[in-house]
Amino acid sequence: MAAADEDDIHDLSSEDEDYSYEDDVSDNDTTLPGSISGRRGQYSKRKSRNVDLIPLMEGEGRSLRVLGFNQAQRAVFLQTLNRYGFQNYDWKEYLPRLKVKSVEEIQRYAQLVMAHLVDETDDAEHFSDGVPREGLRTDETLLRIANITLIEEKVLGKHLQNNDS
Repeated sequence: MAAADEDDIHDLSSEDEDYSYEDDVSDNDTTLPGSISGRRGQYSKRKSRNVDLIPLMEGEGRSLRVLGFNQAQRAVFLQTLNRYGFQNYDWKEYLPRLKVKSVEEIQRYAQLVMAHLVDETDDAEHFSDGVPREGLRTDETLLRIANITLIEEKVLGKHLQNNDS
């Protein structure tokens, strides 16, 4: 990863300092975020929520949400993607890092990221659907995912060879 990429990711991840649990609680959630029962209730509401009703983009500037993901959550998603790839699409590495998101929300956002990775607007500030690029370098991300996949296949091949012996 180039130094400029690390700076971009660091700039995005520095938003974590501004992140608060209350930002992710929906406006109509009446449970207290600090209580254990309130968290369980909030998580179950999130999991039962229809992700198709979440708009592509809402808000602007620092409060921009893309498919319900704020800037800090988008940065965490991209960091996880660059570290683990898509992990056979089971999202096991993404769930602990995006605790307030359901599997369905992560999967829907991942589909959007995959579409952005094959988008032909490399020099534009926005993807063809209007979502800001936010420092995502598609060629480098695709190369990183390819390397992760090759390593996983090689490790799996070695594991299978050892089991056959």
